[in-house]
Amino acid sequence: MKRVNYDGQTLVTGDAVADALAEYSVAVTRMSAGTTVDVPVLEPDGAVTVHTLLFTPATSLEVEPFEWQGSADAGSEEQRFPVPEFDPVGGKAEPVPPDDDDEIRPPVDVD
Repeated sequence: MKRVNYDGQTLVTGDAVADALAEYSVAVTRMSAGTTVDVPVLEPDGAVTVHTLLFTPATSLEVEPFEWQGSADAGSEEQRFPVPEFDPVGGKAEPVPPDDDDEIRPPVDVD
């Protein structure tokens, strides 16, 4: 398990989830985009709940190992903390139809 420091909060989640979040935050930063991600988080009572995190280019994460002392009866780490599906960042290119003013004109001499 790993502890993720996100926006002043400390969240505990599975290793694969924390590693995926760190990689995704880099992609979000590169694309100057913003998006949300639903992340499985271990609560102090041992329950796993889903938190929605906002990722923007300004998002800063710190990830570190964490050893939970609770019961492991609830299933494996992979079952308890599935890696969320991440939205693609950066969007997709779509053609824009030209306006009447967008017609191609020969260059104008400025001499």
